[in-house]
Amino acid sequence: MILMAVYWTTEAFPLPVTAMLPVIVFPMMGVSKVKTLAREYYTDITFVFLGGLSVAVAIEKWNVHRRFALRLLLLMGFMLTTSFLSMWVSNTATTSMMIPIAQAVLVQLFKTKELKHLTRNQTEEDHAEAGISTFKQTCLVNPTSTLQIIDDHIDFKKLNAEDQRLCKAVSLCICYAANCGGVGTLTGTGPNLVMKGQADLLAGGKSGITFLTWFVFSFPVAFINVIISWIVLQIMFFGWSGLLSFLPRFAEKAVLFHFILMILLWFTLDPEFAPGWGSFFPHGYLSDAVPATIILFMLFIFPSRRRNKGGSKEIPPLLDWQILVERLPWGVQILLGGGFALARACRAMGIHVHPIYIMLPSAISTSFAFMLPVATPPNTIVFSYGYLKVIDMVKIGFVLNLLCVVV
Repeated sequence: MILMAVYWTTEAFPLPVTAMLPVIVFPMMGVSKVKTLAREYYTDITFVFLGGLSVAVAIEKWNVHRRFALRLLLLMGFMLTTSFLSMWVSNTATTSMMIPIAQAVLVQLFKTKELKHLTRNQTEEDHAEAGISTFKQTCLVNPTSTLQIIDDHIDFKKLNAEDQRLCKAVSLCICYAANCGGVGTLTGTGPNLVMKGQADLLAGGKSGITFLTWFVFSFPVAFINVIISWIVLQIMFFGWSGLLSFLPRFAEKAVLFHFILMILLWFTLDPEFAPGWGSFFPHGYLSDAVPATIILFMLFIFPSRRRNKGGSKEIPPLLDWQILVERLPWGVQILLGGGFALARACRAMGIHVHPIYIMLPSAISTSFAFMLPVATPPNTIVFSYGYLKVIDMVKIGFVLNLLCVVV
């Protein structure tokens, strides 16, 4: 366990390679049989992961996430959008989606601001005809300009203090919202699934943790912490004073339909307060993996556009295997399996406390790591854009760490 922790922390090997260590070490040391360990690498949780991420790949392929986010310019808009997406798509993928959108919005905001400044004394006619070209020429030739944008790239050092604060605030709001949102659903982030897998293992396959029961408990936690994060960012950067567009294309509507259908199937499988559709099948035969795999199959069948009258040309489906192979992080499956295999060999049963009381806060608290770039993948992605220093994350992240853990 210590060896894997060191390797994972230092990334001496790729993370999935380190996750294979239990297959080597535990059988040779007489801890566990290799057949027992191998089963941990492909469980029903693996297929929940596959189904959920296949929908994420389809969303990204048809740019559905952009339709949700492009018109949201305010800090709260970015945070609500990011946290919502990270509930269903991995927080790493969500951050990767949202950061370029934030970058584009910031570029346009700064262009507009500079354009107004340069054309303040022009007439409306001159502004309409020459404003854009004047802006471009001035930015390129004037070394004292407060802003330089070349090929839609922001020169952060040229920004004034107010605009630098805005860049930092938008960057942090995205990674923090992605961290919080991942807690809201069972599939939102890896630790949640690891925790369910271990709970099911200890409870003989029926821990009581389902997609719905997790959502009922965790969604309020995620929502409250997003609001807290927004308030803290507003105060720290701007002081106290400081919706949805229609989906025009058939494919976008179809992907959104499958996305909503998957959520409904998860919610209604076994809601516990009433019989779910899972009650029509033998008890214990179904899990969240079944609806996830159903949606995965449907994405490969459902057409991406309507067939025209008299048209005989083959219509491609919403998702094809090549794109799924290219964009799905297959190594994460081995990573999850390595965690399950390690946990199987490291049980402790002597404290006479239900393990859920220890496992649940541990799983959720891993998402509330705001202080360092290496703490979570979203933090790393945002930090790579160069707007932030480590101290920027530490100052705000320390406060958010305390507040979110209390919640």
